[in-house]
Amino acid sequence: MKGTIFYMYQGVEHDELLLKTEQVAEMLNLAKTTLEHMRLKGNGPSYVLVGRSVRYPLSGVYDWMAKQRRFASTSEVAVCVGARL
Repeated sequence: MKGTIFYMYQGVEHDELLLKTEQVAEMLNLAKTTLEHMRLKGNGPSYVLVGRSVRYPLSGVYDWMAKQRRFASTSEVAVCVGARL
């Protein structure tokens, strides 16, 4: 698959779609510079360096998106986690 790159991270080989900054910015509806600032501050999606190029594993982008979820009310949280508040 085009865009799939094998890379080593913490001694483990990965075979995953790696996205460019522009692709992730478009996916998240953010300006490229906003995503770059988030990366520098450490509050954006996880990324890897391939040589000198920044790439974002697709799974890391999805994980980050899930962590950004905000709920409208505590009752919505209860439904999502299957618990009563």
